Amino acid sequence: MRYPCDMRTKQQLIEYLHEKMILMEPLSDAPKPDLATCQDVATYVSKMSARHGLGGDICRLAQSVKGPEDTLALLADCLAALQTEGNDSGPFTVEEVAERWSVSVRTVGDLIRNGQLGCFRPGNGRGVVRISTEHIAEYEHGQTNGRNGRHRHL
Repeated sequence: MRYPCDMRTKQQLIEYLHEKMILMEPLSDAPKPDLATCQDVATYVSKMSARHGLGGDICRLAQSVKGPEDTLALLADCLAALQTEGNDSGPFTVEEVAERWSVSVRTVGDLIRNGQLGCFRPGNGRGVVRISTEHIAEYEHGQTNGRNGRHRHL
């Protein structure tokens, strides 16, 4: 299956979940999605949930999808996990940090490459970069000016 996009921010994932919930719960006269569509959605939600650190429960639920009702329950659980987690818990993607600081993704990447902002790579250490709340706090604390507490530069 070809996935629509990589849902780099939690907000993008939330929007995708809402869209698919509407698909899984059609109006009474509309046909219900077939099993293959349900499993494709479940596989994608599982992948994105793992990417956003939502835990293994979502992944386990995704493997047991047997129809639109199961898929709808999975989407609701994933959405609840995202909303419970809140926006101030980490780890964050580079895109989320850029959005938080109102800077470009490139600026955040430069801070990481220059060693000014810490990060880690989950899994086997290749590809995806995550920034913990501790890394963000260290950077923000180190970048404040004693007089007004504003960022010196970003």
